Amino acid sequence: MLEVKNLVVNYGSIKGVDDISFHVDEGEIVTLIGANGAGKTSTLRALSGLNKVGAVTSIKFMGEELTKMTPHQIVAKGLNHVPEGRRIFYSMTVKENLLMGAWTDKDTATIKKNMERAYTLFPRLKERESQIGGTLSGGEQQMLAVARALMTGGKMLLLDEPSMGLAPIVVRGIFDIIQELQKEGMTILLVEQNANMALSIANRAYVLETGKISLEGPAAEIKANDQVRKSYLGA
Repeated sequence: MLEVKNLVVNYGSIKGVDDISFHVDEGEIVTLIGANGAGKTSTLRALSGLNKVGAVTSIKFMGEELTKMTPHQIVAKGLNHVPEGRRIFYSMTVKENLLMGAWTDKDTATIKKNMERAYTLFPRLKERESQIGGTLSGGEQQMLAVARALMTGGKMLLLDEPSMGLAPIVVRGIFDIIQELQKEGMTILLVEQNANMALSIANRAYVLETGKISLEGPAAEIKANDQVRKSYLGA
């Protein structure tokens, strides 16, 4: 579904992402793990058109090259980004935030269907439909960020640090939803500091170190790797 070749992201003379290649197959959860500054967020921002990429880079989503597309064109193709820090519209209500996620769709019946789906996945958002986004708890804001992305009806989610700043019990609920989305057929590329949780639900994993992929394979094998256990799992 997603094929990335020779991804390069530069910040001046500094290489944020240094010539990496990876793929995500339809229906998979694939996770990128690594320390702060390893290039994980830069990778997701490049995929969604927010970071400029190198001339040799190829990013293909469902067979279409994305590197010449604008971010809004990429969203319209069905590749949706839930950014680090949630980035909801704090002065808008829950419902208004969700409707902002549906801007690519002009069919009211489809918008209604996608909103019902969002409320089914996140019943708490339905309860707070008229509440201002900025007054929600951190966990509720993360639910809203994911639900807003789902309003496009897209095929793939880029999730950047969904557990950041959340209590453990809330994190467990967010990861349960990620698994539920996969069961529904959603493909997910997950960037997550909580490597243990990410590797527990992912099919495959890539380890990023200073902008390069140092290790890749089935998530269970990566989780059992001694160096990964020492560096990222606290073992």
